[in-house]
Amino acid sequence: MDKLEIRSLGQSGYLFTTSSCKWVVDPYLTNSVAVKYGPQFNRCVPIPEDSELLKNIDFIFLTHAHDDHTDIESIRLILKHSPQAKSVMPYESYNLLKDARINEKKLIIALEHFSEFSPGFSYRGIPAAHLQIERNSNNQLRYLGYCFDIKGFHVYHAGDTIPNDEIFRILKVFPAIDIAFLPVNERNYFKDKHGIVGNMSFREAIEMAQEIKTNKLIPIHWDMFSNNSVSIEEMELVYNCISPAFEMQIMHAGETINFYL
Repeated sequence: MDKLEIRSLGQSGYLFTTSSCKWVVDPYLTNSVAVKYGPQFNRCVPIPEDSELLKNIDFIFLTHAHDDHTDIESIRLILKHSPQAKSVMPYESYNLLKDARINEKKLIIALEHFSEFSPGFSYRGIPAAHLQIERNSNNQLRYLGYCFDIKGFHVYHAGDTIPNDEIFRILKVFPAIDIAFLPVNERNYFKDKHGIVGNMSFREAIEMAQEIKTNKLIPIHWDMFSNNSVSIEEMELVYNCISPAFEMQIMHAGETINFYL
């Protein structure tokens, strides 16, 4: 029996560890967004100080090119501790990292069919609608999420998205989504006015989780920036009012949960 350990890094960042493979999704391990855009984007959760967690990483998965998802300094930091790591990403992130002189041989544009990245482990790029599904002239996605097949255990990390019929059609093919990581930093008029691109509301995340028949919902994109956050109390209230069939687990940055495969 293998163990899957999942550690929250804050925002949409998660570290996945098994006995034979270690990968990370959307690591944001710096304060670079605040440096670039101002103190209103200071981190609300601390930068992880445990350098051990950055060692022996095999793959870095990126969902899109926004700074809190494709953070060049975070990727450089990981590569300093895990020089063997390869990075899987959409085309805009690829161009950013190539321009930043990250070794092109380590950069992979994500595929939309299941591809093995380690024995017994495969991923599939899933379209993401942020706020709509977009492709370039080569039919490559601008925004995406990932479904990981971990020895038959399915984990869906949505990236930045709102509910979308094409996403539902793809995910409904799977017999089960064991864990769904869905963003809950809702889009609204006031965020739009200040140039903050939100995703689905928490209520929409509940309904999306029901639609894809997940067993466990883990809300993401709620804790990093004060101007783009969601309170735990609000999430718990809505979840308890709706009382869906699936379990919800709110993970704090630095928290780890384990699953046995």
